Amino acid sequence: MTNNMGKQKSSYKSALDGLHHYLSRYIPLSKAEFQLMLPYIEIREYDKKVKVTREGEIERYFNIVVRGLVRKYLPVKGGEQTIQLAVEGHIIHSELSFHHRTPSGAVVETIEPTVFFSISYDSLEQLYDQSAKVERMGRLMISDLFIKKDDRYFD
Repeated sequence: MTNNMGKQKSSYKSALDGLHHYLSRYIPLSKAEFQLMLPYIEIREYDKKVKVTREGEIERYFNIVVRGLVRKYLPVKGGEQTIQLAVEGHIIHSELSFHHRTPSGAVVETIEPTVFFSISYDSLEQLYDQSAKVERMGRLMISDLFIKKDDRYFD
């Protein structure tokens, strides 16, 4: 069992290195600056077919998929309409709910066992208050998400 824990810690360290590299695409972050962010980042693990965010709940987390497959869908009359699939390295959350603090119209559900690096709304706001650099990175990430979303609809 200890051996598995060592492998898991090694896997998370590798994933955290990947997260540092990913965030540095938006704005250069030194190791020290990245280390200051770590207490705010949660590692969340889910089995397959788990509703991480339910319709009507307020989205609490901004999630980056470390491992797994996740979908976001809208419940519609007679079924569901998938509006996003997210794999490793993708961001997924109910954006309107997260940013406006309103009940979600979407459901975020794992398709296979999934691990997220997540930051809560409150933690993100604290980080923004502490660091103009992190606030700028967040703005650039959100802008990138909206551009990618528009690209899907207009290409």
